[in-house]
Amino acid sequence: MARSQHALRFESRAPRVSGVTIPEGQVDLLLSALAPVVEAVGATVGPYCEVVLHDLRVPERSIHAIANGAVTGRRAGGPVVGGPVKDIALGLLDFGTRESSLTVGYTTHTTDGRELRSTSLVLRSPQGRPVVALCVNVDLSAVTMARQLLDEIARPGGEAAVPSKGEQAPPDVDEIVAHIIQEAIDKVGTPVRYMEREQRLRAVRLMHERGLFLIRGGVERVAAALGISRFTLYSYLKEVRNT
Repeated sequence: MARSQHALRFESRAPRVSGVTIPEGQVDLLLSALAPVVEAVGATVGPYCEVVLHDLRVPERSIHAIANGAVTGRRAGGPVVGGPVKDIALGLLDFGTRESSLTVGYTTHTTDGRELRSTSLVLRSPQGRPVVALCVNVDLSAVTMARQLLDEIARPGGEAAVPSKGEQAPPDVDEIVAHIIQEAIDKVGTPVRYMEREQRLRAVRLMHERGLFLIRGGVERVAAALGISRFTLYSYLKEVRNT
C-alpha cells in the first residue's frame, strides 16, 4: 500500500551522513561558525522553534549555543541530558554507531508532556566519536491550543482558558540525573528492593534512552540507586545496546 505524503514527510529515520567527519582539532572552529546560525534560525522561525548546538566532547555542559531554550527549559552551558523525552539522537550517541547521522522529523515530548517535532544532526570524528550535534525541536502545542480554541469558539457557551507558566531556572546536572533515575524507577512501578532482573533491566533501558550514561558518573549513580554492582550494570548496558 502506498504511504501518504504526510507519512513520508514525518517518518522518523536516521540515515548515515556518508563521508562527513569532523577532526577533533576543528571542532571549536565549527562550533564558532554554527553559533550564529543557531541564533539566526531561532530568530527567523520564531519562539516555538528551539535550536540547540551541542559540543559532545563535554556531555555535562554540552550546550554551546541555544535559541528559544524556553521550549525545553534549557540554556547555554547545560548538559546533553534534560532535553526532549524519547530523543532518538541520544540513543544513537550511546549505541556504538561510528558514522555521522541525520534523524529527521521524529516525535519527542517535553517533560511536561508537550509534543515536539525534532530533527538532529550528529557529527563524528574520523575515529567515530560524536563531537557536535545540531538539533531542532518545534513545539506543536501552539497548534494544539489553536485547534482547542477553535473548538471552544464553535461550541456555544464554551470558555477557553490558556494556563500561564511562570519562568523557572533550569535544573542543574545533578538534579536532572536524579530525576531521570527516579522517573525510570517510577515507570517500572516496583520498589528497587523488590525488583527482579528484568525490572532492573527495564529501568536501565529507560535511563539509556534518556542519555543518562553519557554523563560522567552516571554508571556509579545508577548502580547505587538500583543496588547492583557496576559490573552488573555494564552487563545490563551491553544487553540493552545489543537489542
